[in-house]
Amino acid sequence: MIENKPGAAGNIGVEAAYNAPPDGYTVLITAPSPMTVNQSLYAKLNFDPAQFVPISILATIPTALIVSNRMPANTFKEFIDYAKANPGKLTAATQGAGTTSHLTSEWFQMVTGTKFLTVPYRGSGPALTDMMGGTVDLMFDNLGTSLQLVKNGQLKMLAVATEKRMPDLPDMPTMSETLPDFVSSTWVGGFLPPKSPLAIADKLNADFNESIKQADIIKRFRDNGCEPYGTSPKQAMDFVSAEREKWSKVIKAAGIKL
Repeated sequence: MIENKPGAAGNIGVEAAYNAPPDGYTVLITAPSPMTVNQSLYAKLNFDPAQFVPISILATIPTALIVSNRMPANTFKEFIDYAKANPGKLTAATQGAGTTSHLTSEWFQMVTGTKFLTVPYRGSGPALTDMMGGTVDLMFDNLGTSLQLVKNGQLKMLAVATEKRMPDLPDMPTMSETLPDFVSSTWVGGFLPPKSPLAIADKLNADFNESIKQADIIKRFRDNGCEPYGTSPKQAMDFVSAEREKWSKVIKAAGIKL
């Protein structure tokens, strides 16, 4: 049974899972924010992300630089040069304060010395609609949302923020080819409530990781801009810790507040 619990950047659903019995019958499937960035944005959380028992990072969804078709730049390098020549004039849509799209945009501005006018939206949908209409210029968006619009020619993609070029997009350059170590993605992970037995985490880990090796699952993931991942519980814990440390530095350096 799937119970969607949106609200407060994921905090409501994560709090419900945090307080659930540690018997293996409640599994939290979550995007990054409650586990990695909300501690740096909210004055108080009613849960401690570090207390969850990790199962696996199931998939990553790469971040890409998506721009309006009206954007004169057609390559990542051209875009950086154009942004430097027009400080404060380009409008950057985000999914909202503290989201991966927002943090990636702030990080990009820090490392390139550029300056955007940030325009927060309630998710990618309305932001991409406005971009197609020419209201905003760019967005660092996850491919799960925007890939089809790029394939349809409604928007342009200039680079992806993966470590290596994506198998399904071999001609699309990575941002790290120009900006070393500039890697950004959102992800989906599975976690158990605090104090859940490790044997349950290990059992679910084996089942989850086996399922995402199936050809039909891999295809469905990749058709929607997701890359099947799969980790051990320990690798999942280390992954989340590294993400938390990286984004907390960006939040602090950029002075991001809700």
